[in-house]
Amino acid sequence: MKSSQRLGPIIDKSRKSEEVAARALAEARNRQEGAQQKLAELKAYRAEYIEGLHYKSQAGLNALQMK
Repeated sequence: MKSSQRLGPIIDKSRKSEEVAARALAEARNRQEGAQQKLAELKAYRAEYIEGLHYKSQAGLNALQMK
């Protein structure tokens, strides 16, 4: 048996492992992108909230009216 034939199963297993790892990496990247998008949305919301709070405090509203 040729060495290339003996290595065939090992090469196939390596390719399958590589495909599994590539899919896992793609899924992880998608989750990371989603998390980064969510973080950007939360930061924007926080900035808007702080701006509104600052505006309300300058208008002379008391703490109960700031809600």
